[in-house]
Amino acid sequence: MATGDLITLLSNASSIVVFCALLAAGIIVPRERLDEMRSERDAMRAERDEWKRTAELDRVRGDAGVLAAQAARDILKALQRASKEPE
Repeated sequence: MATGDLITLLSNASSIVVFCALLAAGIIVPRERLDEMRSERDAMRAERDEWKRTAELDRVRGDAGVLAAQAARDILKALQRASKEPE
């Protein structure tokens, strides 16, 4: 065995050990797992966007309720004033 062959063999073996260690540590993941993680992320983003839309609709509904209550108050005040004024 020549010295060059031994160096090539050792460098390939160390590359395999590093790759296996990174795979075991979860730093390198298989493509199927990566695709699964992406689809989970996309589902979470879609759910988050749906919650944001729901919250915005609730805010709008709350604002409309406040405006309706204010309008009702103003109408009742006007009716009360009109009923107190002499004819």
